[in-house]
Amino acid sequence: MNSSKLYAGISSCMLVIAGLGGCYVSTEPGPGPGPIPRPETPLQTGTVTLSWTVAGSHSAPACTQFGAYDLELVISDSRQRPVMTVTAPCSDFNVSARLPAGNYEAEARLVDARSNEVSTALPLHDIRVIPGSDLTLDMDFSSTSRL
Repeated sequence: MNSSKLYAGISSCMLVIAGLGGCYVSTEPGPGPGPIPRPETPLQTGTVTLSWTVAGSHSAPACTQFGAYDLELVISDSRQRPVMTVTAPCSDFNVSARLPAGNYEAEARLVDARSNEVSTALPLHDIRVIPGSDLTLDMDFSSTSRL
């Protein structure tokens, strides 16, 4: 067999194998890449932390004596529409909520194990959430707030 025929045969086989690899080049205009997606802007949030005492105390027995099982915090937007309700065990004495930047109001109340109110609702006015900040609010459920 002639060596030039052998090289031609091997070259043809190589071209066929390369064609089976799935590589395709086109010089015709076609649809270009889609629009470049805009990166999502992260929501600017801050944290509000409410710390409380029961009759001036941070002790679990004070919650028991008050009949309180949980603290319920209802956060409303500037139009007084509820945006979030957060609950925490009374004996935790603090709770946090992450909120978008903005102005809020809230009401906190102590409830029993069946979510019945055992205290009056204590208002929290003019809560301003600033991105990246942690605003700490303090309150006391005095004996006069007990229902």
